[in-house]
Amino acid sequence: AAPADWKPSVSAPPAGPIAETAPRLFRDAGGVHREVFLVRGREGPAEDEGSGDRRGPWIGTAQAGGERGGGWRALGNMQRAEERVEAQIALLPVAEQQKARDDFRLMREFWQSVRDLPEEQRRAKAQEFFNRPEVAERMDERRMAREAKMTPKQRVQRAQRYLERKASMKKSGQQ
Repeated sequence: AAPADWKPSVSAPPAGPIAETAPRLFRDAGGVHREVFLVRGREGPAEDEGSGDRRGPWIGTAQAGGERGGGWRALGNMQRAEERVEAQIALLPVAEQQKARDDFRLMREFWQSVRDLPEEQRRAKAQEFFNRPEVAERMDERRMAREAKMTPKQRVQRAQRYLERKASMKKSGQQ
């Protein structure tokens, strides 16, 4: 935290471990460095949170043992998920915020509309939804923006993880 009017002029510190570089940067700027750990409590029992494994099946698929929930369970309850999304939207430029809210609302409504369908119907509806030109285009835009922020090495690693997950799903018959 710093006063809003504090705008020190500093040069970039030499490369090194963040534990050494950050305190040096703050000291050079005339500030003080304090390390703070924030531990947040959970509301309700932890089993409401699901496995927490965000690398698992796509949102809405059956979990191991037939338990359903998919990605939303991994994120926690819907109210907290919406709060996290809204916090991320608030970080966007004002001109982009309404579109992001509309996108989130569209996705939330879609997943709520299919959550109680049998697995095969849910997959068919999801395939139909994600093949819509406007949805596919929006997903491509997000993917390209995300990849533009990655190094080539990170893109290769992400592609390898994707291929590993795909092979694992085929192997377990979840395709």
